[in-house]
Amino acid sequence: MVVSSYRAAWIVAAMLFLTVLTQLIYVGAGEATAQGLGKALWRVEIVAYLVMALYALRLARQHPLAAAGLLVGGLLNVIQLGIGLHMFETLRQEGVPEAVFRAVLQLAFFLYFAGKFALGFTAAGLGSVLFRSGGGVTGWIGIAAMLAGVAAIGMTLLAMLGGESRFTFPAGAAGTAAALIAGIALPLAYRRGEHASGRSDESEAEA
Repeated sequence: MVVSSYRAAWIVAAMLFLTVLTQLIYVGAGEATAQGLGKALWRVEIVAYLVMALYALRLARQHPLAAAGLLVGGLLNVIQLGIGLHMFETLRQEGVPEAVFRAVLQLAFFLYFAGKFALGFTAAGLGSVLFRSGGGVTGWIGIAAMLAGVAAIGMTLLAMLGGESRFTFPAGAAGTAAALIAGIALPLAYRRGEHASGRSDESEAEA
């Protein structure tokens, strides 16, 4: 199956939008997430991140660093979601030391923040591409992507380096915003690459 880089960009963008939607539902549902909705959302996210990671490989030739962020972010999120889906409930059973559950929970959050960091990296890289190559609305989207990406990188770094309790919500919100703007920027970056070269695979620009 041959998929153009532009079509792959749209597929990845759709997966990013899906993860943003699930994050918003998860936060908005509150207590309902503990009644089974949370696990359903995690399963949807696992599929979305897997698809994102696979199609990110198709994007690597034109913007390799941005694609690397998508691949790494997707895989890290799959791992942390798998931990939550298959380990949390078992570790909450009677007889399991609370310290064990806390350690696994902290690992899952660390991987969550690392995944958001990678998506922030992608957003910043794509924003740089759009800012340099486009004016008007495209240029402003590039600026927004760079700002969102830098904010996600900064917040997630603070969370990973010992500030989890204080930066959990800011880091998650910044990472979600970066995913959203990266999804908007992706088709624009790859469409511009196709127009510039006539073929999506011939551009050697790096994000």
